[in-house]
Amino acid sequence: MTSSLRVRLTLYYAAVLTATLGAASWFVYQQLTRNHYDRLDNRLETALRVIGSSLDHEIEEHGGVRDGEESFRFVLRTIHPLTFPDLQLAVTKGSQTVGTKPERPTTDLLNHSHTNNTVWSENGYRYMRLQTKVAGIDYTLLGAGSERQTDSEILALQQAFLFSLPVPLLLALTGGFWLVRKSLAPLAAMSATTDAISADNLSQRLQLSNPKDELGRLGKSFNRLLDRLEASFEVQRRFMSDASHELRTPVSVARTSAQVTLERPERTEAEYRDALTVIDGQLQRMGRLVEDMFLLATSDAAALQLQPERFYLEEVITESAAAARLLAAKKQIEFRVGPFAELLYIGDITRIRQAIMILLDNAIKYSPPNSTIEIQALSQDDYLQIDIIDQGTGIAESDREKIFERFYRPDTSRTRGSDNSGGAGLGLPIARRIAEAHSGRLELIATSPQGSHFRLTLT
Repeated sequence: MTSSLRVRLTLYYAAVLTATLGAASWFVYQQLTRNHYDRLDNRLETALRVIGSSLDHEIEEHGGVRDGEESFRFVLRTIHPLTFPDLQLAVTKGSQTVGTKPERPTTDLLNHSHTNNTVWSENGYRYMRLQTKVAGIDYTLLGAGSERQTDSEILALQQAFLFSLPVPLLLALTGGFWLVRKSLAPLAAMSATTDAISADNLSQRLQLSNPKDELGRLGKSFNRLLDRLEASFEVQRRFMSDASHELRTPVSVARTSAQVTLERPERTEAEYRDALTVIDGQLQRMGRLVEDMFLLATSDAAALQLQPERFYLEEVITESAAAARLLAAKKQIEFRVGPFAELLYIGDITRIRQAIMILLDNAIKYSPPNSTIEIQALSQDDYLQIDIIDQGTGIAESDREKIFERFYRPDTSRTRGSDNSGGAGLGLPIARRIAEAHSGRLELIATSPQGSHFRLTLT
């Protein structure tokens, strides 16, 4: 039962409300109780002071003819019967009783065990003591009043609190449960929608009744998470589909070559060599593809593992350009390299060389014969910049970012006039991951029918 959030919130609310009302009720009860006793004490004090005033008046009227004790008794006898009818009064001198009203008090008014007290309660009565002096003699004025009415009023107050508190608590509990249920209704709807989401319907999103409150912001965060998951799943699906497609071709060519060669029981050595050459070429292609896929997979699972060292970047660029000239010789492509300043860098030289070779191979592949590829490099304040500019047919504007996606290859307008060697579309994604692993970036700066400009930035 308490595993439900709405039940727990309702119980918390009820506990806080009970504690609050209980504390407030206790405070009010204490104040009212004190006020009731203060009212009884005020009546006792008023009665005793009236006796004292009457005594002063009596002595003054008779010019001191009567002594103090007789005057006290006269005052107690002659005080109006309707004055303080429910109070019992007495006057004592030391342990001697001077006078009482009524003559035989029914209380412990004359009990001398409380001589040190000014106000006290005992056996259902409230007592008060005041000291006065007449003709140089000390007298004690005593008063007692029944606490029955005060106790009955306090009891009624207790009953009122005890019987009235459960009603608002019950109403508050019911209202609190309703409010909690209404407040958590969007959360319940979100939970139901979340349970229905699976890998097959990641396009489904949470419906938000109020995007600005806490639950709405939680829902938006979850929807953004679903967006990222959907994009990731889509990349994985496309990756698997494209990888299967790319692997199917070399496997099919290798199998076909082997089957055709084995159909005839006797083949010449040259025929076997030709078949094995085809198979070896396809296996090499598969090997490169698997290595590229492994590199991308490991860079997705964790940061690309680098082996940094200190080297001069201009030397790596020059060596890579020299190797690329061999690839470009068939198309008679000219390289314009440098000149470079001294570019000292700390990074993984093997990965940096791989990224540069990918960009050069890409430029050669999509450049027409007798064109020019320009390589520039310079050092800025806190980064190194490598620019590779070709004279190919350019890249469509819609493909500017797609070319950095795995297995994506531009349409034929990009490959027209090229050798179209059938790359798998993993080169640029790998180069970008290498740049990002070095806290840099790879971007297409400009492209047009006259060529493309790629920039590799390393920090």
